Amino acid sequence: MNSAEILLVVLLFIRCAAFVAAMPLYAARVPVSVRVGLAIYLLFFFYNTTQIPIQRGHLSIDSMISLTGLYLVVREIFFGTAMAVIFNLWLIPARLAAEFISFQIGLNAAALPGPASAEGGGVLVSLFESMAAIIFLILDGHHIVLHSLYSSFIHFPIGSFMFFYPHNTMIEYLEISYQNAINISAPISAMLFLLSITLSILSKAAPSLNIYNVGFTLQIIILMLSLIITIPDIINRYSYSINYLFHVSIFNAN
Repeated sequence: MNSAEILLVVLLFIRCAAFVAAMPLYAARVPVSVRVGLAIYLLFFFYNTTQIPIQRGHLSIDSMISLTGLYLVVREIFFGTAMAVIFNLWLIPARLAAEFISFQIGLNAAALPGPASAEGGGVLVSLFESMAAIIFLILDGHHIVLHSLYSSFIHFPIGSFMFFYPHNTMIEYLEISYQNAINISAPISAMLFLLSITLSILSKAAPSLNIYNVGFTLQIIILMLSLIITIPDIINRYSYSINYLFHVSIFNAN
């Protein structure tokens, strides 16, 4: 193996490692040894079984110990991390919707570690993030992850000096994520708001009744019933988000 091949393997591993390190499903609770093993597996997979375009003009022993080599390393870290950040956006609807609902019923007091992210959250945040992760895997989101990583080598070949990323795609998907968060939380929040109005009217009409002793229990019951009713819509929202991830130009390599 010559110096160009060694540099190629190193740059390929750096992009895969940066992607795995920042990917939400792997970066939060997965041990470091598992993440390193996954990055090595992706390295062998893409190096041996796929035909990825490579620009070998800058892959030499001289470039490894120069500013050119440093630039190529930083470039691979940037692309791997940026792709993982885009995939991190599919967790935003779950977290925002859960935090908004938790704030209404007071479930955001105790922070718990999230199953799919390193940030802590309430019980409802953990529930919504777990639901989002399960839906992502059921809808073959992990296949989209591999396809997208392969597509990055086609759009941004290893050894190229091109340093461009479609930020418009990230902004558009971020907008869709916030819209989905509002759409998910709106029906449940409306039911909880109507319950609060009803409890307020009852407390004024019958002051002797201690309504707020059962108010929290009623809120939990309404929340569970609302979740059962709105689960099909939540799945449809996540299906739309994942399908959009697959069809945006940066991931759709033909």
